[in-house]
Amino acid sequence: MTSSPGAARLRSLTTAAERGDAAALAALAEALFCAALQPSDQPTAEQVRAAIGEVVHRCDGDQRTCACDLAERYGADPERARDRMSWCRNVVTVTYCVTGDPGDSAYLRALFWRRA
Repeated sequence: MTSSPGAARLRSLTTAAERGDAAALAALAEALFCAALQPSDQPTAEQVRAAIGEVVHRCDGDQRTCACDLAERYGADPERARDRMSWCRNVVTVTYCVTGDPGDSAYLRALFWRRA
């Protein structure tokens, strides 16, 4: 059984991000940016990973597709895009680089409930 390009890309990004790879963390933040998850959802790490996985699979691992989604969603509102990307970067960093109980959203709250 072969895996989809999206599944392979997600595994590769996850492995690299967990080692602190900046490019992988940026790619996962971009995927989260394209997801429906919002700061007001107060997501757990598990929910963050699931939302990122959905986007990567939807884009079939093609980073350009995700980038097009980004531009389409926020092209007219760069300030909102900046705030959301800041939130996404913080969430991804904590989700993939900070040890803790993935089901516990309390350790995520410290960084990003202030941002949209």
